[in-house]
Amino acid sequence: MNKWLEYIKLFPEGAKNPRKVIEGIVNSANFVNLSEEEQDVIIARRILCASCPNMSANKEEAKKKGFDYCTLCSCPIETKTASLSSDCGAKYYNEKHPEDEQLILWEKYIKK
Repeated sequence: MNKWLEYIKLFPEGAKNPRKVIEGIVNSANFVNLSEEEQDVIIARRILCASCPNMSANKEEAKKKGFDYCTLCSCPIETKTASLSSDCGAKYYNEKHPEDEQLILWEKYIKK
C-alpha cells in the first residue's frame, strides 16, 4: 500500500511527460512481448541504474519509499528504464546543475 502512495506523490512530476510515463508502464507490463533488442536495452539500463550512486537502493536515506527510484529525477526505475524514448534521469539533473559532475548512464533508444 505504501508503494502506491509514493507513486501517487510522484504524479505531478510524471504529469510533465505523460507519454513517456505511459510508455514505461505499458512496456514494463508488456515486457515479454517486446522485441529481444528492446528487452536487452531495458535490462542493460536496469543494470546500469543498479550500479548508479543516485539509485535509491544505493543511498541509505532514500530506501524508505519501498521501490527503487532515481534520486535525481524521482522516477521509479522499473518504468523509467522501460520508457524507451526517455533519457537517464541524470541528463535532466545535469541540465539544471551544469557546475556539478556530469553523469549520464544511458540515452533514449533509437531502433536500428
